[in-house]
Amino acid sequence: MEVKDNTSPINLLSSMKTLFEYDDIKNLPQHRLKIRQTNLIPAVCFYNGSFVPIHGGHINMLEEAKRYINNLGTHELLSAYISPSHCGYVAKKLNPEEIIEVSHRLLMIYLAIENLDWVMVDLFEIFQAYSTNLSVIMKAFISRVQSQLVGGKQTDVFWLQDEDS
Repeated sequence: MEVKDNTSPINLLSSMKTLFEYDDIKNLPQHRLKIRQTNLIPAVCFYNGSFVPIHGGHINMLEEAKRYINNLGTHELLSAYISPSHCGYVAKKLNPEEIIEVSHRLLMIYLAIENLDWVMVDLFEIFQAYSTNLSVIMKAFISRVQSQLVGGKQTDVFWLQDEDS
């Protein structure tokens, strides 16, 4: 008898396919957005990079940022968004043998964050028509936070930057 595992990479990838609809790319996911519990300033993290591949250091960075923001005493972290870089940027940064397909890269990211119930993937940057500079991506992210999240105009955005950004 075969037991089906709904968390297998194949099942996860097939359940992700609805995330690749063009109209949904501009929308910030909110399925893991925490409901405000305090009167502190709401905050979200924006973490972009190539994530080729995502690894423990990336996850540690998210966890450290969460601890830091929540210990400030001024902010309440509601979520973090991972924004994988456009393939054009990744191709310029890496050797051809280091390139990982978009679907594989996204699958690894989704698997890496499956137990982080406050982290989501923002597909906006990775699916732009061409590689776009960070200031444009950040401006678009902040605009989407302000217009799409409840209380978004009062929400502070923390940009996470690691050594290779």
